[in-house]
Amino acid sequence: MGDLMAPIGFKHGTKIYWDGKCWRYADDNTKITNHDKPCPHCGRMPTKDGHDGCLGELESVISACCGHGRVESYVIVSDEDIRFYRKEMTVEEYKKAMKLFNGGIGEIK
Repeated sequence: MGDLMAPIGFKHGTKIYWDGKCWRYADDNTKITNHDKPCPHCGRMPTKDGHDGCLGELESVISACCGHGRVESYVIVSDEDIRFYRKEMTVEEYKKAMKLFNGGIGEIK
């Protein structure tokens, strides 16, 4: 990566960086378009639609992230309604919170 600071980020909890031409995984330098990696927290692969493996597809939700053990989990229901959850929350606790949050309709498919 040379002396320049490359932009970095995370894809499903795995650190990635921009090499000037494409995004790559920082741990093995493979292109992120080549494959997905399991979540470093729960070990599950993303769903075929790209959702976090532990959450699946959530009804009535625009976007959600389990946090992958690195950051707080979040749920975006609308532009005005964004909820954050603590990062040490278990998948079961998160699912229960989502069900309560959505009035019982936030079931995991």
